[in-house]
Amino acid sequence: MEFQLVPLTDADQSFLRELYTEVYAPEFAPLQLPAEALTQLLDMQFRAQTMGFASQFPQATHTILWAGDERIGRILVDRNDREIRLIDIALLSRFRSQGAGARILQSLAEQARTRSLPLRLTVRFDNPARRLYEREGFVLTNEGDGLHLQMEYNASASTRSDEPEAEPELVGESASYFKTLLGQTLLAHTPGQDTPVPLKLFAIEPLAAAHLLHNAGVRQGSSFVLRFHGPLSPILPNDTLDLETEAGERFPLFLSPIGQDQEATEYNAIFNRMG
Repeated sequence: MEFQLVPLTDADQSFLRELYTEVYAPEFAPLQLPAEALTQLLDMQFRAQTMGFASQFPQATHTILWAGDERIGRILVDRNDREIRLIDIALLSRFRSQGAGARILQSLAEQARTRSLPLRLTVRFDNPARRLYEREGFVLTNEGDGLHLQMEYNASASTRSDEPEAEPELVGESASYFKTLLGQTLLAHTPGQDTPVPLKLFAIEPLAAAHLLHNAGVRQGSSFVLRFHGPLSPILPNDTLDLETEAGERFPLFLSPIGQDQEATEYNAIFNRMG
């Protein structure tokens, strides 16, 4: 696929919004929101991400990836005298697995070599793009928060070949980790409350099989959902909360309350592995 990178302009804003919706809308599917409410939520999240990137990386270069006369993705890169950092890369789903992501990474690696700077990025630990990063020579560093991993380019670690990259498996290492917690009661810590709320992890399911993304365009087996049972009261907010395992490990997780019966409140946590 032939493509080119063009600096971001005001005319690209509607495309950025479209791209954000395609990537993130499936994460909110379990809420079964009306279309208008879902649009408002995505607008709010999109603005928050945009402002967050602008605040943290004010000098970043923002470019749009074009294939012919069509926009297909965006790349956000911060270059300074300490490092080159890939902040975000996103492609429309129909243009993924065609080599564009790999070529962008190779170009950034060449820039880093020329300037004798490290090339770094952050990736969610359940994101299948991590396989591409590893294939292109990125390795894990000792930094990270458990949910997001820090990676740095190392040319000697590249495993690139001419063979096409394998599709992500149904259950990757993130699901394997949660399998070790299956049946455990985790403690959800909420700001302003001294007493954590117990949540029992009672199921891990393929997201598509749970019919949460029907007709949403996500490949079968590309995502999974965690299902928890909690007390009838209090009901936890639809938010990212700190969960603590029985072994004392803590990690953040975005939880959504999805219903109640006479005995419990059910929560879902979605791991969307689109890219």
